[in-house]
Amino acid sequence: MDIITSVLLFAFGKSESIQGDFSLVTFSLSASIYGLLIVTLDFLTSKTTKNTSFLKLSYNWPGGVLVILMWGAGAGIGALIGAGIGIFEIKKISCIFVGAIWPTVIPRLLTSSNNELSKEKIKVTE
Repeated sequence: MDIITSVLLFAFGKSESIQGDFSLVTFSLSASIYGLLIVTLDFLTSKTTKNTSFLKLSYNWPGGVLVILMWGAGAGIGALIGAGIGIFEIKKISCIFVGAIWPTVIPRLLTSSNNELSKEKIKVTE
């Protein structure tokens, strides 16, 4: 089974989790797809109702297209890093979660990890 088929089956199929050699890549690409879908839904909602974006984004032409693409890319990169270091389980619900709120989660994770690293004490023996 190739990577595109496994991504589509994981993102839109009945399986809730995935395992295998490319599970991190599949998770990351699926999170990107969900991120793109979520930001597209926000775009359509804000343009249809003439209200502000729920995600507090600006969709002006041509920058709006870049915002949508960058949201998907950020979700994929955040999912890859988070799953790689064991923060996220490789499940569909985590994939949707990362795709939706990665700009909120990733900076907090990085801040908390930096705070924990700065509190570590290193003993130097002479």
